[in-house]
Amino acid sequence: MEQLKNLRYVFLFLIIIMVLVLVRSFNPNLFRQDPGKAVEVAQNNSNSITLTQLKSLNTQYLVINLGSGGGFDSVRIKNSINIPVENLLDKTNLTIFKESKDEIILYSTDASTTAKAWVILNQLGFKKLFILAPEVNPEAFKYIFQPDTAVRLENDSI
Repeated sequence: MEQLKNLRYVFLFLIIIMVLVLVRSFNPNLFRQDPGKAVEVAQNNSNSITLTQLKSLNTQYLVINLGSGGGFDSVRIKNSINIPVENLLDKTNLTIFKESKDEIILYSTDASTTAKAWVILNQLGFKKLFILAPEVNPEAFKYIFQPDTAVRLENDSI
């Protein structure tokens, strides 16, 4: 009899664990995309679009300004709305993303903010996400590197 009582506790514990695993696996907020695919897309820059490409785009699109300040003039781009990145995962904003059949283009003056928002929305299962990239590469060097020849090393003799 004593062993049956102990087995009941073990079975109860296992059932609770199974219920928790099932609840966790059917959670709608879990990441749905393979992170390797997201890394591949980011390395190929296939998730970025320039302003000239955006203007020549024949499909419908929705531009999301992720900034909280006035750094973006939404009048110049049609179908643009302002959603601060802090409010990105609010229910009303998520319904905007879910109901949008158009391509979603994310924009912010800070490139890292846009990349973070793209990763979050991509992992939540949203498709047709793009990052509005600047026309010029901000990391391109303006000048060719030329070492200073007037400086001598300490070991050089005079």
